[in-house]
Amino acid sequence: MRDLVLVTLFFPMLPFAFLYPWIGVLVWSWIGYMNPHRLTFGFAYDMPFGLIAALTTMAGMIFSRERKRLPRGREVILVLALWAWFTVTAVFAFHPELAWDKWQQVSKILLMTMVTMVLFKDARRLKWLVWTIAASLGFYGVQSALGAIASGFAQGYAYPPDSFIADNNDMALALNMTLPLLWFLARDTKHRWLSIGLRVAFVLTMLGIITTYSRGGFVGLCAVVIVMLMKAKRRGVAAVLVAAAVIVAIAVVPDTLSQRIGTIVAYEEDESAQNRLRAWAVAIQVALDSPIVGGGFRVFEPDVWERYDPDIPRAWTAHSIYLQVVAEHGFVGLGIFVTLLAVALLGARRVRIRAATLGELQIADLAAMVQASLVGYMVSGAFASRADFDLFYHLVAIIVVMQFLVTRASESASSESAEPASASSFELATRQPRALPERS
Repeated sequence: MRDLVLVTLFFPMLPFAFLYPWIGVLVWSWIGYMNPHRLTFGFAYDMPFGLIAALTTMAGMIFSRERKRLPRGREVILVLALWAWFTVTAVFAFHPELAWDKWQQVSKILLMTMVTMVLFKDARRLKWLVWTIAASLGFYGVQSALGAIASGFAQGYAYPPDSFIADNNDMALALNMTLPLLWFLARDTKHRWLSIGLRVAFVLTMLGIITTYSRGGFVGLCAVVIVMLMKAKRRGVAAVLVAAAVIVAIAVVPDTLSQRIGTIVAYEEDESAQNRLRAWAVAIQVALDSPIVGGGFRVFEPDVWERYDPDIPRAWTAHSIYLQVVAEHGFVGLGIFVTLLAVALLGARRVRIRAATLGELQIADLAAMVQASLVGYMVSGAFASRADFDLFYHLVAIIVVMQFLVTRASESASSESAEPASASSFELATRQPRALPERS
């Protein structure tokens, strides 16, 4: 039944993805983030929905008359540099066949990141992208929270298998990055009940992060909440609400969760934390033995663990985006990756300041929440091996698009300075009818 529902929903979207390629990016994002095919039990489970959406989008771009130009910016250069370096390290990988297979997967993500930068040149499209990401991942935040409540917090909820968010740490990472986007949409929407629903989803997603039982997710949540409080206009009210939420959470969560969070400090008492430290040590040793190109994608195979730590219980991942990158792509790769993180964070800050100055307050709000999402990735990612997570690169693309919108607004303000002030581009996008645009 689920298979038929998914197929019935998906394939009618393809003509629109072809006629309007930016809609194809939305379809690809929905499949990539929500993984609806992994919630089925039959023929749809292994269908390449993401590939079909991507190919349809590419075909539509070929026939589209819309101008196709990759924006300029440091973020774009760094993403391309990282992609090129991934290619170099794949050539020298410890496990070439596995490395090239992973390279293809990552290349699809980076290619669609570039496509997003090319196609999303107006505020209305950007809003649809934020909605798609937030709804796709927010679904699991709400589901996890409700599942935990229904079971009396006895267990967390099962996540979509064979996906980027199948692991509890990866799910917590994704939800931490989604949380600020939900808050932006809740504040941005003009519909009262929709805003209330999004605020409820925001609270439930916070609970969903906690009930992943991920220590890295909990630390990331704390970081995201702190950043969001710093960006809040009414910090006092927000701080009181957060404090109340923390008190309620402490009152309802089970002792097992409190004990697990307690091992963040008393890590020597927890076997899982000890194995994580051993995995970090192995990653560092791999990087030191191959400091330039690292071991390539999929370096963390049993033979590598046997070489560096034969007594470890099983083959672990790096359990950190930073150590994953340095082990797989050397210190050069780590340098590019960390620089991209820093440039993206500063880029979002510049967008927020410029947009606020120009009166583009909704873009400024989105930029602030994207900053919080990036902080969530940087902190939670220190405990998860998701350097290839597509949401990070999509956030970079969103920053690039916002830079384009702010630059265009600045040029428009300069050329029309003698005219009365007009509504911001985001406000105009909100007021526009939701009919599809003309074929470009």
